[in-house]
Amino acid sequence: MKALFLLLVICGQFAVTRANAGPIAPEAERLTLGGITIGQSEASVIATLGKPRHRKQEEHFFLPITLVYRGLVVSFDEQGVGGVLSTSKKFCTPAKICPGMTYAQVVKAYGPSDAYERDGATFRDYLWDDGCWLRLKFQAGTVSTVETTCSP
Repeated sequence: MKALFLLLVICGQFAVTRANAGPIAPEAERLTLGGITIGQSEASVIATLGKPRHRKQEEHFFLPITLVYRGLVVSFDEQGVGGVLSTSKKFCTPAKICPGMTYAQVVKAYGPSDAYERDGATFRDYLWDDGCWLRLKFQAGTVSTVETTCSP
């Protein structure tokens, strides 16, 4: 009985901690950027966005096919879209997070995230339990790129 009580107390503390962590995007929203969803086929992306500016294919990369659009890069593996990168205010998350926004606006949509520095830029990641993440690159205090990617 003590063990059950202890388990309920621990679970209750976790629920409070999780509730105070800020908003969490619904699963479908986590994997969408600019209307393109992780797992979507190349044909479907082209049907949605039109013909890309160019298509690249690299052999020894985990996302070997890349379609390049103005302000959006979509990368594929054999299962479909594996990553999407936006540099344009035209291509945003369903929570309306786009390049050009501030961290305060991001926090309202996704909650806080720890920052880390790399190559002179600040990054903030939102990791999902399914091996996918939303990565935001900040320069001069605003979002410069929004990326959603899943590991193979």
